[in-house]
Amino acid sequence: MTTKRSKLTRPRAVVVGLTVLSLTGCGSSADGARDTAAQFQEAIAGGDTEAACGLLAPTTVEELESTSQASCPDALSEVDLEAAGDPAVVEVYGRNAQVKFPDDALFLTESGQDWLVIAAGCTPRGDRPYDCEVKGD
Repeated sequence: MTTKRSKLTRPRAVVVGLTVLSLTGCGSSADGARDTAAQFQEAIAGGDTEAACGLLAPTTVEELESTSQASCPDALSEVDLEAAGDPAVVEVYGRNAQVKFPDDALFLTESGQDWLVIAAGCTPRGDRPYDCEVKGD
């Protein structure tokens, strides 16, 4: 008695499964990064620096407070961050993301189920790293 075997071998099945999972994960990761970036920009536009601080990564809050010698909301109100509008491009690299706006960019990191802003008010400088108004380690 012969049994008919699937043409999809186990290694190929694993590769197909991982590809489907990674593609699905990329979409939801990009959506999460885009949502956090939009919430951050909305908080900045509305002058709600406390809400904006709640979306910053802990190391970014520490750096901001250390540099300015003020609380995060007070320090953030002194930084020249402009509301950038709707995100134009979202690029996810593993647990990090870059969300580009027409005039600047945000950098985010995934922390558990959430995305947090690690750098904001970032402008490109040609071949050099972005120059960011707010940044952490």
